[in-house]
Amino acid sequence: MNKIQCPTPVAILMATYNGEKYISEQIESVINQKFDKWTLYIRDDGSTDSTLDIIEKYATAYPDKIIQIDKGGSNIGCNDNFYMLLEAVDSEYYMFCDNDDVWTLDKVGTLIKTIHDKELQHPDIPILVHHDVTVCDENLNVIHDSLWKSINIKPWKFNTFNLLMTTPIVAGATSIFNHHVKQYVFPIPSNKRIMYDHWIALCTVKHGKIFCIENRFNLYRQHEGQVCGLESMQNNACSIEVLKRKITNWTRDAQLFHTIGVPKWKFFYYKIKSNIIKS
Repeated sequence: MNKIQCPTPVAILMATYNGEKYISEQIESVINQKFDKWTLYIRDDGSTDSTLDIIEKYATAYPDKIIQIDKGGSNIGCNDNFYMLLEAVDSEYYMFCDNDDVWTLDKVGTLIKTIHDKELQHPDIPILVHHDVTVCDENLNVIHDSLWKSINIKPWKFNTFNLLMTTPIVAGATSIFNHHVKQYVFPIPSNKRIMYDHWIALCTVKHGKIFCIENRFNLYRQHEGQVCGLESMQNNACSIEVLKRKITNWTRDAQLFHTIGVPKWKFFYYKIKSNIIKS
């Protein structure tokens, strides 16, 4: 695929799949941003509903702002969908976009100003800024004002590679990062258990800096199409079965990071340390 040069400072990368129910609200919230120097690039992952028709409608109405990538492409999964978008587009700044959230109208402008300020303090290095979200049900009724508070996480404490490795707290849809980050993302890890946003955050913190702000720029929608809701995770946090699953997952993740050069003892040490920090 030929490289695409983004004509605006911000490339917003949207990966879609069977999102007909909510995608219009998400796209409208991008279109209505107060800061308008962005281009939205969308790649659909082989939707079987009317998602493509909705995308076509918006791409036709906003041909200079909404661009389809790999139109008619096959299903490659969430991770590779976002990676393909990132690899295809060259831009000064990048943001990721899901197909079922809603953005507040000041999101892009505030994040651009924030990352500019951080770049003045730390020039010519990879920088990523991420933010909190408001958790909602499928009808956008508020469940939790703050995701971070609801799961008792203090993301500013996880600003080193070792701690971030064990606690994937940076969500793609809540991030903006500069072009310096991209040079370290590829090649991507062969093990698909490392999610795209976790990998990008790790690449950033290893070679640059990550910052978090407490603004809640996303209405983060919880709906039946999601595998696991926040309430179920919180309610079962102390059950024996959950503890068993955690141990199994820790062992598997230790092996995963061992394949990229992290000793298993180090993973377990920082996993325990990160859990102490969270508590």
